[in-house]
Amino acid sequence: MHASTQPSAARGIEDNGALRIRIREIAVGWLLFEVFIALAIAVGIVWWTIPKGVAKEAPPDDGPGDEPR
Repeated sequence: MHASTQPSAARGIEDNGALRIRIREIAVGWLLFEVFIALAIAVGIVWWTIPKGVAKEAPPDDGPGDEPR
């Protein structure tokens, strides 16, 4: 009976190793997804806060003593 359970135990250990690799891949994928979402939010905030139009320049001020003649 001991000899028949040994291959099964070895297969269980191999499956456990494969599961660990899949869990790591999922964790890394999830981490990359969160990083890209955070980057997109940061870019969106910067884009939202940048002025959209060029302000029209005011006419030059001639100063208090200079009046047009």
